[in-house]
Amino acid sequence: MIDIRALQPFGAELFADLSCDLDSQDQARLCDLLSRHKLLVCRDQQLTREDQNRIMGYLGPVLPAEREHRELALDGDFGSAPIAYHSDLLFTPSPYPRISLFALDVDEGLSSTRFVSGISACAALPVQLRNRLEGLHAISIVPQVQTHRAIDPDASSVMRSHRHPVLSAHPVTGETILLPTEMQTARIEGLSLADSEALLHELFGYLYQPDRVHEHVWHRGDLVIWDNHALQHGRDDQSARRVRRLRRVVGAELSFYDLCPEFVKDDPQIKDWGNGQKWTAANS
Repeated sequence: MIDIRALQPFGAELFADLSCDLDSQDQARLCDLLSRHKLLVCRDQQLTREDQNRIMGYLGPVLPAEREHRELALDGDFGSAPIAYHSDLLFTPSPYPRISLFALDVDEGLSSTRFVSGISACAALPVQLRNRLEGLHAISIVPQVQTHRAIDPDASSVMRSHRHPVLSAHPVTGETILLPTEMQTARIEGLSLADSEALLHELFGYLYQPDRVHEHVWHRGDLVIWDNHALQHGRDDQSARRVRRLRRVVGAELSFYDLCPEFVKDDPQIKDWGNGQKWTAANS
């Protein structure tokens, strides 16, 4: 039986031993909890990669490790610099539906990941502003800078990009999401660059308002699962910590390299390309 405690301003903490198989009732409850809360935290776990794959498999399709983007780096250390808020693969037609991170080795309580809800931010918009956004589309691109907002609005003509409604419907629940992100969204279509940037910064004020941020402080054995459509994630400076190794398992059918095959030839971790397989150096 899975017990929970609500987190603020969104999310739920689960109390269960996830190293054991869940019965059909608890599998259904796990799906329902993610659908309702968007962010799930379960502490003090001892999980192999196979366990993490199994847990994510209760929620839907899982990307095999060899199809994960930069699996070796994601198993290791991404550095300590800040990472601006983003949703993984927002610059494609198919952002990842679900993402999980498991804390393999961290300095206890010295690093964190921050989450914001595009659904909550949308609900807080004044009616006049929300009406203004109806029918508008935002262009998101592969970011060249990840630490802060530094986007060339014209780069979408040469960089991988995708056009999403500013107010997007969640593909499963139908809830309305305020979709732009500070890292990836280059501009709002149909507006001058000045008007687009002014409107985006106004929307970021609702998305990143401090009382709407959930900050997860990492401890060894933490498992965090989130809805990548509904939530954005990022982090501030992490230089106080010594080590941070978070194992990522993604719930999706299409990988980064399936959606962006042009990156394969430039990625030193790709050893082979053929028969539809994308093998990283970590699996060679």
